[in-house]
Amino acid sequence: MLTPFVKRIVYDAPEDDAKRIETALRAGLRKATQTWQKDVAPRHFRYGAQGRYGYKQRSRKYRDRKMRVYGHRRPLVYSGESEHWVLTRRAQPKTRRTRVGLTATLPVVVPKYFFMYRGAGPDKYAELTATLPEEYEQLFQGVDAVIETELQKPTRPRRKNIGHP
Repeated sequence: MLTPFVKRIVYDAPEDDAKRIETALRAGLRKATQTWQKDVAPRHFRYGAQGRYGYKQRSRKYRDRKMRVYGHRRPLVYSGESEHWVLTRRAQPKTRRTRVGLTATLPVVVPKYFFMYRGAGPDKYAELTATLPEEYEQLFQGVDAVIETELQKPTRPRRKNIGHP
């Protein structure tokens, strides 16, 4: 009597690897945007940020009024509303595929005056989102760590039977 010959091949399909890599990249980009909001954004509201990030010089009249009314001269802060909105409203990052790869955006809610320009006034949104090379390095190290963790997770391999049962 003949015994049936069945051989089982276990493999990881190339399209599975591509999906895993994209999932890991998305997780890494989400982590980077969350790290920016948690660690980098608060630095923009501290003393010394004007020189560090290259903010446009505010007028003496504006600085004196801010000191008189609110008692401080912190950059990007007048009443404290923008700082409160940026630091307390935890946004969910969005990742999407583009022609050149993946992009991540963080829908940070800021007051509408961040987009109002009066003559040669400062671009407050550009000042808020300015990122230094060492901060990029910190963000990319976080992305690498998340990608490494995601790719080390075990996968369930596909199985294929060859032969007759």
